[in-house]
Amino acid sequence: MSAESVCLGAIDVSGTPPLWGVFEASGSVVEYGTAPAHRGAGGAEMAEFLAALAKSVADRCQERGRRLSALGVAAPGRVDQAAGAVDFTAAHQVGWLTTPVRETLIEAAGVPASVVSEWHARVLAEQDYGQARGCSDFVLVWLGSVVGGGVVSGGKALLGAHAVSGALGHFPCYPDGNRCSCGRLGCLEAYANAKALVGFTQGRYRTAEDVVRGAQAGEHTALSAVKRQAGALGWAMAALVRVLDPELFVLAGPLAERNEVLLREVEAELALRLAPPDARNLRVRASKLGDRAALWGAAAAAARLSGKWKDAHHRSPGRRARSGAASLH
Repeated sequence: MSAESVCLGAIDVSGTPPLWGVFEASGSVVEYGTAPAHRGAGGAEMAEFLAALAKSVADRCQERGRRLSALGVAAPGRVDQAAGAVDFTAAHQVGWLTTPVRETLIEAAGVPASVVSEWHARVLAEQDYGQARGCSDFVLVWLGSVVGGGVVSGGKALLGAHAVSGALGHFPCYPDGNRCSCGRLGCLEAYANAKALVGFTQGRYRTAEDVVRGAQAGEHTALSAVKRQAGALGWAMAALVRVLDPELFVLAGPLAERNEVLLREVEAELALRLAPPDARNLRVRASKLGDRAALWGAAAAAARLSGKWKDAHHRSPGRRARSGAASLH
């Protein structure tokens, strides 16, 4: 079968609704859409849901006269790469802990499968599709209801000894500072997530999105809140520069994308905290991948598994997409 008849499958089950995609071997997206959310929290229900979704993606490829060569999945929580399973996640997602994810996917789709955490997937997406294309050393900082991210050094995503590298939300920023959701004091997340951003306005704004819009409109209270958020980010990012020496920071997530005020303030904070040679050619960019980043990352994981994605760094996620609203039932 020719290379042109081979395709890659991707599934993102780290959020709601689940997303799926079919990609050409070259890296271009063919089709993507949503799937019904799974029901039940038990391992059996989770395995059944994953198997059905994997088979549907494989069938979708076959309907287009192509063969699925590999499947990538972005999962919630911490992923044990050796076992191909989730070994730590939130309390309401305990079904993942008893589900042999990779084996379930392989059996259902009949192809090699790769399971990565949503943060690892987001990093791969930026590396192959986003602002970090062609960049061998960068840090992803994701800002939303939580703060997360990942690190690429020497062209490779760093997972760490326990597969939790990139847990930037719990980077210690201020000793004895605000209490974080993890119970500790002074974590970056307690100053940079959506709840913190709203809190900085002392009730003047209802949501973080309102604060961002207010800052972009030049409203004083909103601007002050974003500056305070940027101050914490600048502190943490400057420390990371001295440890990792990246050439690029990518700010992603709903609080960062299309937020020119935050980008400007973070750049100003880094300029204050870094001096040559620390600040040499350091760039800060906002992601453009949106809420499908983990799906593109799952596809990138599948491509690495199949060894067929030769020009992914020169592609964009929207290229040749034929259907962005399709649904699997």
